[in-house]
Amino acid sequence: MAGSLRTAVVGGSIAGCAAAVAVGLAGYEPTVYERSAGEFAERGFGIVMPPAIRDQLAARGYLDASMPVCRATERLWLARDPFGGIRELWHQRSQVLTCNWALLWQQLRSRVPDDKYRRGSEVTALRPEGAGVLVRTTGCEERHALVVGADGYHSLVRKLVAPASRLQYAGYSLWRASVPLDRLTDAKRTEEDLTGRYLTIGFPGGHAILYLVPQSAALPGRTRLNWALYAAPPAGADFDAELHYPTGRTTGIMRDHVHALAREFFPDRWQEAILVADEQEMAVQPVRDLTLATTAAYPLLLAGDAGTITRPHTASGAVKALEDALLLEDLLTSGLPLTEALRSYGTLRANAGNLLVEVGRAIGRDQVESTPYWHEMTVERMEEWANGTLDGYVHYLYENASEQT
Repeated sequence: MAGSLRTAVVGGSIAGCAAAVAVGLAGYEPTVYERSAGEFAERGFGIVMPPAIRDQLAARGYLDASMPVCRATERLWLARDPFGGIRELWHQRSQVLTCNWALLWQQLRSRVPDDKYRRGSEVTALRPEGAGVLVRTTGCEERHALVVGADGYHSLVRKLVAPASRLQYAGYSLWRASVPLDRLTDAKRTEEDLTGRYLTIGFPGGHAILYLVPQSAALPGRTRLNWALYAAPPAGADFDAELHYPTGRTTGIMRDHVHALAREFFPDRWQEAILVADEQEMAVQPVRDLTLATTAAYPLLLAGDAGTITRPHTASGAVKALEDALLLEDLLTSGLPLTEALRSYGTLRANAGNLLVEVGRAIGRDQVESTPYWHEMTVERMEEWANGTLDGYVHYLYENASEQT
């Protein structure tokens, strides 16, 4: 009986909570092991998803349809003109929902029973044994019939499912920040400019994306301005050799670099969005990706960034984790033997993720590594350029460019 099958979910972020909801809806007994003892509610970065995914999640009980979101129907591509003004390159149709990470996490977390969410419980070892897995945490060892690895980039579970896998560094970084809208000099104008749309600002060697996200109860203010900027790290920055993260003594260099990019390449109107973020609100990470032959090896499976990792250009980090959960629920309730269900999950999610990795690499190539001469781009050239990047792939951010008239 499914209800007798205890399931360990390693990691209690969005991917882990979504997986716990999925196995719970399928009749299993999930226990979430989250190594962090703190709250996730203060995280304010934005995420993007297609409206259809939100609607499906609401219909199936993963979240409330009333969860606050901002809706955009247009992506406006901009560049700086020679005088610091705005050159509009392309009004691209793009229907998306922008969400606050913390609000989405809270929706999923509220559906995991408190006694099944073990904060401050780090999984230190996994030992497959017979038809189950012994899950070891500090001072405790428990047997589970199924283990979902939702433990991120450096997943312990992935080391058992795909021991030879290695993350690939793209050679450039992502800066992110989320700031209260009312910190800007003209917050009302900014809110009006970003209502119903989001911006992409192109510059030599990179681009930035700006959009609004709803506020969370843990952070004061009405609405937040979220931005993400892709560029090569500055000369002189000291990076960890393996992880490519900036070391503590280079955080000032990374901040100064992104500020310099904004001053040099952004239209005057949008520089403040970058400059008002203080060092504590700004995060920088290396852009990496990872392909896998499978995301499951009975009785283990991977979800979210523990599985395939695609570059953030695809706006699929949270979306992929949510789709993992929806498919997992479907397969666990399909009547298939558990071994067959996991085999199907591993193949389907690996194939989908690997394709997204290729799309992310193409976007990185064309929007960071070999950017066009933005000042020469026309609407027609923008459409042709985007279609060349996608190469037939249908992506919700683009809708697709070739279909627009």
